[in-house]
Amino acid sequence: MIALVTGANQGIGYYIAHGLLHSVLAKPLTVFVAARSFEKGQEAVYKLNNELPLPNNNKAVFVKIDLDDDGTIVEAAKMIQSTCGGLDILVNNAAMAWKGDAWNEEVARTTFRTNYFGTMSVCNNFLPLIRPYGRVVNVSSFVGRLSIIPKPEIKQQFTKPNLNVEELNDLVNQFIQSVADNTYAQKGWPKSCYGMSKLALNAYTRILIRDEKREGVLIFAVCPGYCSTSMSSFRGTRPPTKGAETPIWLSLLPKDTNVAPGFYQDKVQQEW
Repeated sequence: MIALVTGANQGIGYYIAHGLLHSVLAKPLTVFVAARSFEKGQEAVYKLNNELPLPNNNKAVFVKIDLDDDGTIVEAAKMIQSTCGGLDILVNNAAMAWKGDAWNEEVARTTFRTNYFGTMSVCNNFLPLIRPYGRVVNVSSFVGRLSIIPKPEIKQQFTKPNLNVEELNDLVNQFIQSVADNTYAQKGWPKSCYGMSKLALNAYTRILIRDEKREGVLIFAVCPGYCSTSMSSFRGTRPPTKGAETPIWLSLLPKDTNVAPGFYQDKVQQEW
């Protein structure tokens, strides 16, 4: 079996990779540990492979993926396809957040470039590699719940049953432009670039779920909770090991599972 976890050199992503590697499955599992930094990625792989004995000949392998660099995503997908023939588990964990109350056009564009467009690029390149009964887990957040949007008409656009990616991208660009020209409040948008990036990711995940037709493939979004990681400046109220539990559980659901695709937190399906 083959898994890919993005942003896996630290925090929640590291412990997702760790949990997968320490699972005893029907076949040996190779986990591709994706990170932007070669040095940090290799350091994480060494630790994962050597800190504790791994069962079942499981192993971690580094692959460079930078969500802000499509070339790294394309090359990683080509490499995994040529060496492994496909992918069984995809965990989109990599993300970024500006510190404090940073708020301007640069904040909006960089946040969406990584958290939304970067994750979408990973899906575009790796979803075709997912084998029957594969699992796709997008690590999102309840910070991106629909209730952060003040204007009901905007909420309705995000929840349209027939919403497509082009329309969703247009909504994203409307938000970014409203930040750029400082009209976000009067137009009914919230003051949260991170929250909106995760809301857009949730909407994108709903589109993927709706359009997925392959045998047994399940797609999820998951909120890990407010974890103590570098992204939260280690202020989170739960350890990253706890945040990793539900993504690991969803990734390893058996073929005969009755767990439905959707948005989850602490192994319970939630409304977003």
